[in-house]
Amino acid sequence: MMALRRMKRTHKILLLCVGFIVLFLLLVTPDLSYGEIRSTRRSLHVLTFPNVHYRDKPVKRILKWTGVFKRDSTKSDLECLKNCSARCELILNRANIRDADAVHFHLSDLWSKVWRIGTKSIIDLPKYRTPDQVWILGNMEPPPHLWGNIKVFNGLFNWTNWYRLDSDVMWPYGGVYKLSEREQKEAREVLNGRNFFKEKTKEIVVRTSNCFDPGQRYRMVSKLSKYLEVDGFGKCYNRLCGKSTDPMDTSCDDELKQYKFYLAFENDLCRDYITEKYWLTLQRDQIPIVNWKFFDKSAVIPNSYINIQDFDSFDKLVKYLKLVSSNETLYNSYFEYKKYYKNHRTGCHVCDLCKTLHDKDKPGQIYVDMDGWVREDTCDKVELWNNFMKNVFGWRFYFLGF
Repeated sequence: MMALRRMKRTHKILLLCVGFIVLFLLLVTPDLSYGEIRSTRRSLHVLTFPNVHYRDKPVKRILKWTGVFKRDSTKSDLECLKNCSARCELILNRANIRDADAVHFHLSDLWSKVWRIGTKSIIDLPKYRTPDQVWILGNMEPPPHLWGNIKVFNGLFNWTNWYRLDSDVMWPYGGVYKLSEREQKEAREVLNGRNFFKEKTKEIVVRTSNCFDPGQRYRMVSKLSKYLEVDGFGKCYNRLCGKSTDPMDTSCDDELKQYKFYLAFENDLCRDYITEKYWLTLQRDQIPIVNWKFFDKSAVIPNSYINIQDFDSFDKLVKYLKLVSSNETLYNSYFEYKKYYKNHRTGCHVCDLCKTLHDKDKPGQIYVDMDGWVREDTCDKVELWNNFMKNVFGWRFYFLGF
């Protein structure tokens, strides 16, 4: 009996201690912001250390080891650096890699150079690097499109140049620029009397040629088509518009501008993945209908879009789209942002790289788990697709899966 009482007393004391510990943590632990949480997660994959090899130079030199989607961006990069506040030069010959302060690689183009010898995969990487050289891995594609095995890059790269907000140097598809007071005044004068509603003669349009669809956007387009007028262009709809299927092609703009809304659905619902679909829709003076799930609102222009994720049901979404489509005042309200913001699409990420290279306070670091950092996302990497193809069809993509 006494032993039972002592056990109960011990349990009470333990519960009381646990309660005090929880209360203490709640009182002394600060609220983590969105960025702080990201930083905490990032530290699991990145090893930082004192940057003892840093060289203070008035002009930093950058070697772009690969192109970007097999395109040579040298001309635009040189033009960009002319107007950059930091001073950098491009190294145009790989043989001069010893002179480079930074070497930039584009992930998709690294995969295009992969070949196999037996069980060993060979990737086109430099055979030399200096201790103070920064290796940067750039990428504009979401995880489901990163076909290769990222683990081969663990312990290799110092920085990421990604569309994600937690990358070392952001490489976004677009950006928010807040107008100055003078610019706001000029914008109001330009917009005075303009009626966007009356400029449109059709309802909804979508244009896409990438039919790989883990985000299930075509299912939503099909559902919307039953209640609203939706026209589709691109390879996936067997109806071409413009001179090419390149998403940056503007030769179809005159046709697209006739529509009130553009379905700017992303094919992957990944963290911070907001592509040119949204930004180009704004340039055409349309309302983007988006499907973003995991994003930071500071990365886009406020009150410029309609997000299907904001609606409790499909019926409410359809009802609201019909209301906006028929209400002149409500429709035009989605363009009020033009008096305060504009799309800041410079395409000059090499200037941001240059500025970061001149940042003396940035510590040395290495991505010891690049694969883990990539997978710290809301969408899966493509091995799921490879495994499916292997199990169902008996196929194995040796050049993709390593």
